[in-house]
Amino acid sequence: MPKHSPNLAPLSAHEAADTTTDRQSTPPKLAYTIKEWCAAVGTGPTKTYAEIKAGRLKTVWIGGRRLILAEDGLEYLRSGRVHAKPPG
Repeated sequence: MPKHSPNLAPLSAHEAADTTTDRQSTPPKLAYTIKEWCAAVGTGPTKTYAEIKAGRLKTVWIGGRRLILAEDGLEYLRSGRVHAKPPG
């Protein structure tokens, strides 16, 4: 039986448009776990929990999981309440 070679031809304009449409229809992330938040903003869990404890970063509990809502995280970042040491 002959081997089947995959089609490695470039995507047509129509196929590329379909791929783009699929990516655009992905819903935005609405909430982050502490681990996801730390990865997204480049901070560690100790600093994140300190900001939560100080009341500067809001969280919610859903199904036994502590989450940072995207809107609360953006508000925190934009507010100037961020107290971080500069690098170096």
